[in-house]
Amino acid sequence: LLNKKGDNFWHSVIVIDDFFNEINCDNELDDNAIQPKLFDNSADRKLFKELITQLNEFLKKKRRPFLKEQAEVMVTKYKNEDVFPKFGTEDWDIVRREGLENFVKELYEVEPAVFMKLNKEQKRVFLELLNLVMDSGERDSLFKILDAVVELDSNDRKEFAKILEITRLKQVVSTIKLISDRLLTLENLKKIVFNHTLQANEVRDLQSFIEKHYWIFGEEYRMVCAEEVKFEEALRKYIYILRGVSEKKYIAHPNKYKEMDLFLTGTDFRDGRPHNIVVEIKNPTTIKQLKSEQLNQLEQYMDVILKQDCFNDANEFWTFILIGQDYDDIVGRRVINKLTGLVQNDSNYSLYVKKWSEITNEVERRLKYLLDKLKIERATLSKSQSLNEVMNEVSNNTAAMVS
Repeated sequence: LLNKKGDNFWHSVIVIDDFFNEINCDNELDDNAIQPKLFDNSADRKLFKELITQLNEFLKKKRRPFLKEQAEVMVTKYKNEDVFPKFGTEDWDIVRREGLENFVKELYEVEPAVFMKLNKEQKRVFLELLNLVMDSGERDSLFKILDAVVELDSNDRKEFAKILEITRLKQVVSTIKLISDRLLTLENLKKIVFNHTLQANEVRDLQSFIEKHYWIFGEEYRMVCAEEVKFEEALRKYIYILRGVSEKKYIAHPNKYKEMDLFLTGTDFRDGRPHNIVVEIKNPTTIKQLKSEQLNQLEQYMDVILKQDCFNDANEFWTFILIGQDYDDIVGRRVINKLTGLVQNDSNYSLYVKKWSEITNEVERRLKYLLDKLKIERATLSKSQSLNEVMNEVSNNTAAMVS
């Protein structure tokens, strides 16, 4: 019934009933018949046909869990063979990658023969084509691709069309959810830094918030470490991320026991250089204006880093950012570009002083296009009033980064 479908779901079905006593074993297969007429009576033939249909439905139900398990095995195998299309590390790319993987699993559950007897290069090309179909929504193109591999009947086409529609919808919903959660995160960040009646704590609340949502500083970055990590440990983690090598590092500097609030690394898409960000945040509830003391603190971090052989590769670029509610006149006189907050720069580093309002406005501008297109009612996103409610809203939403 469902043998030889390319999925190794081998089975036998035995039906015992007096009904089969009426089988006419004398009929021979003629030139035009696919199988001999087992029953002389048309009513019996109709009943037998209905039996076969119901048995097929029964087997499909039994086969579905098996195919679901096999689909997981196949996708894992394809990942190990490195035949899936390459995606970036941004949240949007993760949504697309997961969408394609789920799409492949669901296709396998409908028609596993599509994936049979493909060599490695054919697998890679086939998955690229499926990915293009996913991105473009060209349903007819999908049917042409599948027809080239296996003959599809009308039921297969309907089920494939349904899967494609549902998968694309899931992908759209996931993306909208991500955007919505980022807006929620932005609104709650504003509450923490601008609503001083909440009495947010720098380490417990603001630091924790930024660690979970460091996408605020750019999509391309990943976290090396956050506060309570000394420079030597930060250097070890940084080298491991860049080179995949874990080795003990020693730093000879009087400030080597200082702790950075946030250390991020990534690759600048414009020039391909490693780009690192060190962020020092100050709680606007307790520090109304940044002073030379806070700026000197960040400059000490910069001095430690730029004097280390492993940190000061001329091919790498470092950005140091001090963030607070505002800054006093002394710090203000050191700012050489009021629009960007630039204090000093060289060929491989730059140092900035920024206000929390500038940080939130930068994120706002990055999300503006999506805001306008989706017309999300921002006022209804966040219901939080207390500090605990704010932190709970942003702790587990999809905008939080996985370190």
